[in-house]
This record gives sequence, C-alpha cells and structure tokens, in this order.
Amino acid sequence: MGGQPIKAILTDIEGTTSSIDFVHETLFPYARARIRDWLRANAHQDEVHIQLDAVEQLVGCDLSLAEAADVLYHLLVLLRSAGVPLSDVMATLEARTAQSGIAEKAAR
Repeated sequence: MGGQPIKAILTDIEGTTSSIDFVHETLFPYARARIRDWLRANAHQDEVHIQLDAVEQLVGCDLSLAEAADVLYHLLVLLRSAGVPLSDVMATLEARTAQSGIAEKAAR
C-alpha cells in the first residue's frame, strides 16, 4: 500500500463500545450510504486505487466505483459473519508492505 504504514482503522467489536444492534442498524447503514462518495473522492489516491484493483482481481472483472463499494461492503459483512477480525486482514496487508508482491506470493 505505497510503503506507508496504515494510520488508523475504526472498528467496533460487538459488545465493547456498543451493542450489535447499533452496529447493524447504525454503523452499517452509515458506511453503506457514504462509501461510494468516499471512493469517488479518494479514487485518485494510490492506496485506494491499489485496493480497488485488488477487488477487481478477486471478482474477476472491471468494476465501477459503485460496484467496488458494494463488493467492499459485502466483504466486510462476510468477514464479520465468518468471525474473521478486520484487524487480522489489516495485519496481513501491513506485513505485505514490507516485501515485494513477488516475494509475498512465493511465500504463500
């Protein structure tokens, strides 16, 4: 991700700061309503563009920003339902910034 460390990730772990109902009824709709505009406003940034490219590779086709937003949103929901903490995903991404893509793939 451009060799720069991830600065911040805002998460709400069920039961730590609010109820799961708040997450489903407030945070998810809040993110869903704003992610497309955020992606449009930030798509020129290398870090965002790299992640959108990665999503396109995962789904196997070119995506519009709206489609990419939908895929990212549903990925977050899928991770949550599978019990995979976003922090684990982010730690994996952070580790990848320390090595080239070729070295990372060879280590899999």
